[in-house]
Amino acid sequence: MSRKRKKNKNHTTKFLELIESLSRNLKKIPSLKYSSSVDKFSILFVALVIILALSNFFVTSCVIGALQIGFPLTPPLGLELTQTESNTIKAQWWGNNSESYFSGYVVFISTNSNDLYKNRNSTNHFDKPYLLSSTSNLPTVIAPISPITRDYHYTITSLPDGTPITTNIPYYIAVSAFSSSKKTFSPLSNITNITLSN
Repeated sequence: MSRKRKKNKNHTTKFLELIESLSRNLKKIPSLKYSSSVDKFSILFVALVIILALSNFFVTSCVIGALQIGFPLTPPLGLELTQTESNTIKAQWWGNNSESYFSGYVVFISTNSNDLYKNRNSTNHFDKPYLLSSTSNLPTVIAPISPITRDYHYTITSLPDGTPITTNIPYYIAVSAFSSSKKTFSPLSNITNITLSN
């Protein structure tokens, strides 16, 4: 007998043992006394229905758990910041996103590091200060779907509320991949800070 047949036989044996065990426990309940084989089969049938219901529950739970994972996106890597002018920051990173629902990258900036470090591995960053594109939409930087690792950059001149970037203030910046259709983000890239000087 092959291993597969032995395995199936073991599963069948365990299944039958489980049914019999349930029927024995059901017989202990005073209101479920029986005196004929018909009653016995009725109890076995009830036990089988219970098992099938539990099986369906566990399968459904697994499916729901899988759905809660969402639509994963590969986060960008190697974020670097450079000062190009007294009031301009150049953010540069590497991206590799072949997901069919990928739209581009969102740039986050704040003068408070906690704004970015809080739940940085989440797939929902709408609560963080992000920069919109030139058309006032997300993502900040539109990028093509591609399995090839590419270099991306974005020039920052102001905060999300429109306040101009200035000197002697530390700015914390991160980037995330984004899906417009799924409204979901990747975990944040490395969080980097920069302080501009004259």
